[in-house]
Amino acid sequence: MGDDGAGIRRQGAPVPRCAAHPGRPAADRCPNCGRLRCASDIPVWQDGCLVCRWRLGPSARPSRRAAAGDVRVTRPVVLAGIVRAALAGWLTCLIGAVIAYNYVGAEFFSVLVPGLVGAACAVSARRAAGPVSATSTVLGLGVRLVSGGYAVLSALYAFQFADEPYGPAGRWLPPVAAALVGVAIGELYAAPPRRRRSRVAGTTSRD
Repeated sequence: MGDDGAGIRRQGAPVPRCAAHPGRPAADRCPNCGRLRCASDIPVWQDGCLVCRWRLGPSARPSRRAAAGDVRVTRPVVLAGIVRAALAGWLTCLIGAVIAYNYVGAEFFSVLVPGLVGAACAVSARRAAGPVSATSTVLGLGVRLVSGGYAVLSALYAFQFADEPYGPAGRWLPPVAAALVGVAIGELYAAPPRRRRSRVAGTTSRD
């Protein structure tokens, strides 16, 4: 078997895989960055690919087909993304708790620091999950649950590390609420947008 039209497959060589969706065979190369992309991504991203958009940030948004969930992600890819997000979130949770316990009981920083830790949990979990989370509703939800859970744990662990009692709700609830607010802010920063019209490599998608 010789070259295909894209020149990416050789005789006797393993089947090349999409850079953003390793479970899919590659169909061609991205005209913008040269990475391999699958057949499903060609009409969605047109002159780019999912990895390009992820690295460029909000300036390059997915098309309406991607926003509608047209791109499917296999279960192993979703599970791998959730596991990576969980590991990154757990590490951020522990580091954040070690920092936050120094501010337990402080009037202002006892709320500010858990909020910052929550934002860090959201960003680290989303980045660890990778660009595939832009096209998978299940993976995106899993990342949010992971980051939210670890942000709350970090706020509560801070009391344990400081050897301080939780006390009434007025003592532990503000740090927990601040951690969840931080997660929401971190998601706004790190999560790929899904429901707006997009421009990919200077091309505006049309409904």
